[in-house]
Amino acid sequence: MTMKTPRYHALDGARGVAAFVVVLCHCLSRAYRHPDLSPLQLNALKAFLTLGHLSVIFFFVLSGFALGIRYTLGKNSSYWRFQLGRVVRLVPCVAAVVVTATVLRLMTPDLPAEMLSGAFVDLWKLPINFEALVRHIFLIGVSRTDTDLDPPLWSLVYEMRAGLFIPLFMYSLKRYSLSINILLIVILYAFSSISLSIVGLPNPVFYGETLFGSLLATLHYLGSFLLGCMICHSLHHGGEQQIAQGSWSFTSLIVFALLALWLGGILAHSDLLLSMAAGCAIYCILRIEPLKRGLEVAPIQFLGKISYSLYLVHMPVSFAVLRLAAGEIGDGYFLIVAPALSLLVATILFLIVERPSIALSRLVGRPSKAAKSIGQTERNEDRSTMKEPSAGESKDLQVQSL
Repeated sequence: MTMKTPRYHALDGARGVAAFVVVLCHCLSRAYRHPDLSPLQLNALKAFLTLGHLSVIFFFVLSGFALGIRYTLGKNSSYWRFQLGRVVRLVPCVAAVVVTATVLRLMTPDLPAEMLSGAFVDLWKLPINFEALVRHIFLIGVSRTDTDLDPPLWSLVYEMRAGLFIPLFMYSLKRYSLSINILLIVILYAFSSISLSIVGLPNPVFYGETLFGSLLATLHYLGSFLLGCMICHSLHHGGEQQIAQGSWSFTSLIVFALLALWLGGILAHSDLLLSMAAGCAIYCILRIEPLKRGLEVAPIQFLGKISYSLYLVHMPVSFAVLRLAAGEIGDGYFLIVAPALSLLVATILFLIVERPSIALSRLVGRPSKAAKSIGQTERNEDRSTMKEPSAGESKDLQVQSL
């Protein structure tokens, strides 16, 4: 197995599909304005909209998986280089979208409250000032006021904060047994969930409203990232091959577990169950060949490439469409126009801002000479314990950096 950093193209495609599902969920939420929806239609709408939160949890688990790969394969950068690389990767796109949202807000007319529904009810309500822009761009994310221009920023807040802990957890995975690290994640979820309940924050939680509440919300979502790190560590140290090599029955069991955890997570409002479902989804994507090939087709790969930009920019673009149409656009037309324009703007944002920020983040996040020396030693040790992949598995490991 090559020790260069692999890229799983099927997971890229899955990220793109998840981002597009979030776009559709936000656009479909406008249908709540119809008072004549039948109970069946309303329940079907609610069932679909729950996919939005599941997609965000999938982002969290997949992000932990992707960020853990370099550490798992011994390509360690220093802790502060890693953090600088995360800032350079995330913040430029956020800044560009905040500026875009500000311009769109100033150039489009307000809508009366009775014409708003779903995800657009509380959007663009607060005054714009320098402090608000700074809190948006640097992902302060304590309360809703810090994401008024672009609500999806709430999840980027936890993405940024999780990066502070991921290198430490990857060290823990190398240093201690898997059972100890599983126990750590369970304790983290239990502590955060109980604490959130005690202080009266909702489940699922988006904002902590206070510094202490924001810390609890961070610990709550941190478990999803750490679960992704653990899956990554297990996969690249032979755990997945040892457990499931040639075992279709085990893969079938994972599929049923995915469905059970997904439904259980929705019914119980449990991000722990949804995170476990996301972990099962990652396993299925990597093990079920037709699914993997389907996610590797060119249009899905394109979605994966622009998924971060699409996720960030779709709400401002969609709301600008509503405001320009004075709220009179039909739901069907809105479901076509808003996602199409979001895809166009996201592509431009990717080319102008995101792609350069990716290149720069790779440059600043490169391992130092000392880290490379340590990493080489670790790789030499790992080669003696890691199982050689089959020809089919080796073909899937592309020598590109995540």
